[in-house]
Amino acid sequence: MKRIVLAALGLLSGCKAFDKVACYETRLTRARTSTLYRETQASAAAGIPRLVAMKNYHPDHGNAFVDSSIVSAFTIEEAMFFSPDSSKCVVPVLLQTTGQEDFDQILYLQGTRKETGWAFATNRKPRVAKVRSLVKKKMVEGQWVNHSFADLSQLARRKVLDFGIIKRRGCVIDPEFWFEE
Repeated sequence: MKRIVLAALGLLSGCKAFDKVACYETRLTRARTSTLYRETQASAAAGIPRLVAMKNYHPDHGNAFVDSSIVSAFTIEEAMFFSPDSSKCVVPVLLQTTGQEDFDQILYLQGTRKETGWAFATNRKPRVAKVRSLVKKKMVEGQWVNHSFADLSQLARRKVLDFGIIKRRGCVIDPEFWFEE
């Protein structure tokens, strides 16, 4: 009996937790060379900055963007998460806010493939409460300090992979959560 318990403990302690982000990064490395990925990145680079510049965020209106006056810098995440048929995608946008704000933000935009390219929207469907994440900044010597884009990127990838039905293994998103109409 002791041997069985010791063997079980040895197996459990030797098991590493599955890292969805590391798994996804392997997939992303392969995806970067695809035409689909390059076209989506180009459309995102052209369309998303216009959306980030929108002002007058109001949570009751369902607009996923903040007032651009509090955004000090932003970048479009290189990770893109596609629906099974590649007709839709989720693209995280990483926002560093001004020093007066005590949080940075991650926005999750849905893109839809059109004949002319990709269209990105702030009012993605279906309506899901979590279309943005607030990431608390750290206070250092009386000043709020932004998170690096690398840190925000890791948080964004983990959130997209974990939203919806959380699977124990695999590094794909839940298409029913992100894309079902």
